[in-house]
Amino acid sequence: MIEKIDINSYSKEINGLLEKEINLFFSTIPYAKHLAASDEPLNEAYYIRHRIETIKRIRLTAKTDALALSKMIDENYELARRWGKYTIQELNHDKMFLADLKAHHIAEAQVFTTPLFFATQNLITYLEESIHQYGSLPAVYYSLFVEWNADRYSKNVVEKAKIQYSSDHVKGAEAHVNFDDVHDHYQIILEIAHKLSHGDKTTFFILCDISKLFRDYFNELYCQTVLPSLPIQEAI
Repeated sequence: MIEKIDINSYSKEINGLLEKEINLFFSTIPYAKHLAASDEPLNEAYYIRHRIETIKRIRLTAKTDALALSKMIDENYELARRWGKYTIQELNHDKMFLADLKAHHIAEAQVFTTPLFFATQNLITYLEESIHQYGSLPAVYYSLFVEWNADRYSKNVVEKAKIQYSSDHVKGAEAHVNFDDVHDHYQIILEIAHKLSHGDKTTFFILCDISKLFRDYFNELYCQTVLPSLPIQEAI
């Protein structure tokens, strides 16, 4: 028999799961704490490439969000209204990061001619296939994962970049953090996920899959930007 839980219990279960996943990330992925940690300078190549891939991922997940909306309309029309409003807001977030990259002299054309990471493509493929198999929930869990992590770490990343570069270099990222806070995006997505899943914890494997794909992404980011510049003895 499937155990269904109320939203408070569901929230605690989600938080406990994602705490385990972030600890796994920190303990297994090289450079894992680099973006948010205050005790070391930003590696500029790592930071900029991460911002580029974030923009590309925003645009690609706009498609999976739309695919999820088409499924959610049949699953729960009232939830689809909320999801639709959220995804429209997310559509504009690429502009915020593009504005910051201009301060680093990275033009929009350069962003979109930069090859996509294999890990990002694998994430998008996973979301597309999972939405076709399970309905809209995988896209919602992707947003839940991203918003949970953003609530905990994005402000630190912005502050670190502001100190190293300038406030002009993080205007977009800062606006993004403030936007999510004002609109309480995590709580909105948590409520949608709870209602869609009917409080069923057996769907949490999707969150674990998404977390694993993000670990793959950060490992690829490290290998592409940091590893090539390390002395041989450090890289081994």
